[in-house]
Amino acid sequence: LVNAALQKLDADTFQVADNASADAVKAIAVEADKSLKKAQAAGAAKMANAMLAEQDLGKNIVLSTEGPAALLQELMNGLKQQQFTNAAFLIVDDGEKLFLGALCGNDAKSAGHMAGKLIQTLAPIAGGNGGGKPDMARGAAPDRTKISELTLQATGALNT
Repeated sequence: LVNAALQKLDADTFQVADNASADAVKAIAVEADKSLKKAQAAGAAKMANAMLAEQDLGKNIVLSTEGPAALLQELMNGLKQQQFTNAAFLIVDDGEKLFLGALCGNDAKSAGHMAGKLIQTLAPIAGGNGGGKPDMARGAAPDRTKISELTLQATGALNT
């Protein structure tokens, strides 16, 4: 399974000899898992960069997408690297639950937006919770059917 996932990400796969000991198989499995996580993070970073390139970073943004949980952190990292000064509310649906992130730069904080408060206010819409600091916060929510309502409420919160 790990090799199939690695192949999808164009990463090197791992082979186990037919006569390998249990310890050798375990060691290879650990290395393969590490390699998979690294490839997934790299893939998420590429996805995040492409998505952010399509956004107008001169204003507040609400971004909702499907992808791996690692995509949320990469989106937040990308905004920080670009010295984003406004407010962003990010929703990543990994197929099982919603991962939520809020980032508030200096202009957003001056306008009264606080990342931790955004997560605390919006996450319960989809049955979730979370928190953080005024500049960055994260959360999760189990009710994926509420993604449209969550996006709408986030847009309203950032445009007031």
